[in-house]
Amino acid sequence: MIEFLEALLDALIDTLKVFPFIFAVFILIAFFESRVTEAKLKNALGGKFAPLIGSVTGVVPQCGFSVMGAKLFHERCITAGTLLAIFVSTSDEGVVVLLTGGKWKEFLLLTAVKIIAAVIAGYAAGAFIKPQPGEETPSDGAAEYGHCHHHGENESKWHEYFVHPLLHTLKTAAFVLAVNVVFGIIIYLVGEGNFEKFISGTAYLQPFVAGLVGLIPNCAPSVVIAQTFTGGGLTFGGLTAGRIANAGVGLAVVFRGKGKLREKFAVIAALYFTAVTVGEIAVLIGAFI
Repeated sequence: MIEFLEALLDALIDTLKVFPFIFAVFILIAFFESRVTEAKLKNALGGKFAPLIGSVTGVVPQCGFSVMGAKLFHERCITAGTLLAIFVSTSDEGVVVLLTGGKWKEFLLLTAVKIIAAVIAGYAAGAFIKPQPGEETPSDGAAEYGHCHHHGENESKWHEYFVHPLLHTLKTAAFVLAVNVVFGIIIYLVGEGNFEKFISGTAYLQPFVAGLVGLIPNCAPSVVIAQTFTGGGLTFGGLTAGRIANAGVGLAVVFRGKGKLREKFAVIAALYFTAVTVGEIAVLIGAFI
């Protein structure tokens, strides 16, 4: 019983240690996000280099770009390939969890893998997923949306640069604490040695499962996947698949707007296929390292 309580206390202490760093990162993200508009993103995503630019854009750790990309896709300002590139490379709170967990090398490797996968998947999807008959082409213009952040345009700087980052930090810390507690309980019950054997034995199944979890249209799965990896419950392949598949709220925005369902499902299917494929490659490479 004492060991069980110690595991819970360790989970709380570990979460409190990373809280200030998470808060600081979210303040920086809020500052950056407030200066990007969908009009600017639209202008940047024109031409044959759009998937390449989209893959780099998505790396910024916030899911606002995936939402903007989905809106521009509805208005036929960008192709399905460009949208897929943004989705594959999208980063959010999960990045903060990896960095606060001391996984800097894994973060850099994952970022490189996501950019490469986004570029390849984006151009491939652009060749196979075409606008349905009767729809506008991506060059036909669109309505302007203004700022990409989800807060009120007239809110104070205090709310924009302090209150909202604090709320994001509290939410992220809550997920981190929950995962830490769950892992502490599991390891306490099954034993660390048995837990490690189970993880290694399910390595090739993890990309399929983590990819499905990543498709949940919310930022929470990203945090859970990253924290699960940090706690030793996922291989790098599982982390890669889950992080590639998760495009945050952008996935929900895709289905809320206009457009053919077949094209929307094609984008989601391509996203999951990319996530699982790259995840399995990562597992295979890891087995030989």
